[in-house]
Amino acid sequence: MKITKLLSLGILLSFFFACAPSTEKAMKYNDKITNEQTLISKKIEDLNDTYDNYIAEEMNTAHEAALEQVEKGTKTIKRLKAFDEDTAFKNAALKLFGVYKSVLENEHKRIIELLVLPDDIYGKVEVKEFETIRNNSIEKIDKEVDKLVEAQKIFAKKYKFEIAAE
Repeated sequence: MKITKLLSLGILLSFFFACAPSTEKAMKYNDKITNEQTLISKKIEDLNDTYDNYIAEEMNTAHEAALEQVEKGTKTIKRLKAFDEDTAFKNAALKLFGVYKSVLENEHKRIIELLVLPDDIYGKVEVKEFETIRNNSIEKIDKEVDKLVEAQKIFAKKYKFEIAAE
């Protein structure tokens, strides 16, 4: 009788651990989300480079490329299933991607409008507006990135893996 109970307990525990998500799977899930975020960040960095280097003819193309990458990333993350019924990390990524989209459609659109103005129109007021918009957009994005990083840390701790420091 004792052996049967122990055997039953052993089978039950084996079943429980076999069904639980592995650390390896959690790391792959993490990588899917962070890879999409990295792709978007790269496109936004490319867009910012067109501002910093004042490459007016490339601004709209870089802007569209960034928006397209946000759309692709959003679709990819939306297709991800909840990990072990946990959606916090996924939802934080989707929220960040929504902020990226909003900032690109609003703030960055205005930045481009300002930067392509003829020199005789682009004065101190426009420079101030550009700086204000750019700083505000960076703050909006940084705030959501911080939330994503926090969700990632919680996810990593829960599924027992470490996040590589950057």
